[in-house]
Amino acid sequence: MIVQALYGLKISRQAWRTFLSETLRTLGFTSCLADPDVWCKAAVKPNGTEYYCYLMVYVDDLLCIDLDPKKHIDAIGSVFKMKDGSTGQPKVYLGSNCLKVEFRSGGECWAMSAEQYVTDTVKTVKQRLKDDGYEFNKKLSDTKYSPKQPFTCAKYRLELEVSEMCSDAKANFYQNLIGILRWIIELGRIDINFEVANLSQYLASPRVGHLHQALHVFKYLDIHKQNTLSFDPTYLEMSEPVDGTQSRSYKQDAMKKFYPDAEELLPTNAPKAGKAVQTNVFCDTDHAGNKITRRSQSGILIFLKLPRSFGFKETELSRDKYLFKRVRRFENNG
Repeated sequence: MIVQALYGLKISRQAWRTFLSETLRTLGFTSCLADPDVWCKAAVKPNGTEYYCYLMVYVDDLLCIDLDPKKHIDAIGSVFKMKDGSTGQPKVYLGSNCLKVEFRSGGECWAMSAEQYVTDTVKTVKQRLKDDGYEFNKKLSDTKYSPKQPFTCAKYRLELEVSEMCSDAKANFYQNLIGILRWIIELGRIDINFEVANLSQYLASPRVGHLHQALHVFKYLDIHKQNTLSFDPTYLEMSEPVDGTQSRSYKQDAMKKFYPDAEELLPTNAPKAGKAVQTNVFCDTDHAGNKITRRSQSGILIFLKLPRSFGFKETELSRDKYLFKRVRRFENNG
């Protein structure tokens, strides 16, 4: 006997998103040109300063950023049924712990941490190892062992691994581990990004040594699970390099010589520009770092300094009522 429908029609997800988008538009929000799930709305502070209110949408989960986020959540709540206890200042969002920390220049800023997700994941991985009878490196089993880096040593090279190829079961386990690690990076653990990016190159045919390194990354996370990524709004004072060939004016002149006819194409329907934000980009590469192919591994860090004075409010919508109505409508239409 079927007591509950687990899945709706194939187009139910599109129908849900269309209906939610129509609702947000009626409330004055506009979908962002760069990311259609980011919605903005022009607003004015009590002192007359103009700014944008933002809504981040993830399926049926909403995150509102505004001076007074409650009024927007209440307006959405007049159309949708909110899940009980789902509204309020977010503590966990999409698996990431949300908290406030003190920043260098004084005051507080928001931060994200994957501590709870890492704790649960490490517990699951250890249980999987125990159930499947995989051998666990003695160092990783030692509670006193505190690795300082995600790999067993800083000089370890994946391309020089000569251990035996993984069986189908171990290869599948390896792929599951990499998928989990990549989501942990999304939750703010950028300190393992380089290692996981390199491990991802061997998803099709990993070796046992690669599997051990992936497990070592989890040991590293288990020891350093409290690492937090903070959104510090402090502006950075970037001094010009001593070498004149690296100055800002020199680079601008060099780029004009390389691309004399280059022109930045801006969308004609872009929203009105707000207060300027500071963007700092740092990049580096290990020139010909791969010992076999001599390919380089590049890394890029982008820091975007945003305004401080915003409040947050999260809510989760209940889709059941709307989806059942939509299903009936299609059934009536044959």
